[in-house]
Amino acid sequence: MLLDLLVDLKTVDLVRETARMALEETLGWKGRLAGLRRSDLWRFEGEGERFREAVEREVARTGVFVNETKHRARFQDGAELGRGEALDPEGALAPGELGDGPVWRALLLVSEEGGEKPALRRRVEQRLGGARLDSLQGVVLWEIRLRAPDADSARRAVTGLALSRSRERGLLLNPHFQEGRLLRLEPAGEEKP
Repeated sequence: MLLDLLVDLKTVDLVRETARMALEETLGWKGRLAGLRRSDLWRFEGEGERFREAVEREVARTGVFVNETKHRARFQDGAELGRGEALDPEGALAPGELGDGPVWRALLLVSEEGGEKPALRRRVEQRLGGARLDSLQGVVLWEIRLRAPDADSARRAVTGLALSRSRERGLLLNPHFQEGRLLRLEPAGEEKP
């Protein structure tokens, strides 16, 4: 079973705001980028009759994953997001190469290579009773809304926007120690406030 814990700040996310400003003002995505959101995502994978219940109880008991004062958090079945597909760096588009079009919504998972947190997994697993924890990942989930003429262009634009290649190309993912997976790409409306 794969169980996801999505964690968002209750206040303004300064990391997201800085990334948005850099993408629009420095890297040329102004007019193409329609929205940007960042969440922490904890992925628990394991087995046991009461796996979900045990994980929820451990998350509530410890402050490692969620600080109730500053975070909103919710659990969801990991199948809702899935595992996604790796980004294709060869097809990346720069903002100037992108035609106009409707807004697309992409969910991009960015993690250190593998995203696995073995020390934390061992600590949490000891407190889950009979449930077995096979994997615990801590990653960042970016929701990117951008204008593109079609799904293929949107997919390639997400790669161009995210994958850092130089000071002028990409921002959200450093390929020297991180990896990215596109979890979802779908047509979307304008950015929600």
